[in-house]
Amino acid sequence: MDGNDYVDLLAAWGTNILGYGYPRVAKAMHAQVDAFVGVGLPYPKFLELGRLLSSVIPCADLVRFGKNGSDATMGAVRLARAVTGRDRVLHRGYHGFHDWFMASTGCHGIPQPLRRMITTLPELSPEAVGEALREHPEQFACLIIDPMVPPIPDAVKVEEIVAMTRKAGAFVIFDEIVTDFSLAPGGMQEVWGIEPDLACYAHISHLRNRKSWYNFSNGR
Repeated sequence: MDGNDYVDLLAAWGTNILGYGYPRVAKAMHAQVDAFVGVGLPYPKFLELGRLLSSVIPCADLVRFGKNGSDATMGAVRLARAVTGRDRVLHRGYHGFHDWFMASTGCHGIPQPLRRMITTLPELSPEAVGEALREHPEQFACLIIDPMVPPIPDAVKVEEIVAMTRKAGAFVIFDEIVTDFSLAPGGMQEVWGIEPDLACYAHISHLRNRKSWYNFSNGR
């Protein structure tokens, strides 16, 4: 806009895996715009993309679409609460702008009851998770984590965390908004070799080059 050229070293926070204006993606976008955009109800391309994602993402037996990453995490947490009948959420990392998560921050305008429903982990470790589960027994609906928040545990520790969380009757949710398709085609769950109960993906620019979200369940 000001006549200068800039290099986006963040690649739109990792979403532009192929960069800006990638010819093949731009051509596909143009063809779609000529047909229609902003379709509210499912059409055949939803099924086609869902099958593609299910073939790439380890836990993606079922795919649901929305409009952004914040809505994806909200939907996953809401589902976990609905299935478990519990309200409390255990988390590590940033999970969007909705009130359920912002209750863990100093953001103004958040109802106080929501602040009592979320617990922040000081680190992602079996010890920290175990302490939280013991402090609030049979209250957590889920553990939701951003795998990229350091220090990042190894697969052995993550497997232990997943096992103790499920034993406590809570869902395990991987918030892969940042890690999706960048670290590996299947995200961090592919790197760790561990499938969560739910996973949230978004910003899949090399598939659709527009912000969208995906919420997956492996049937647990």
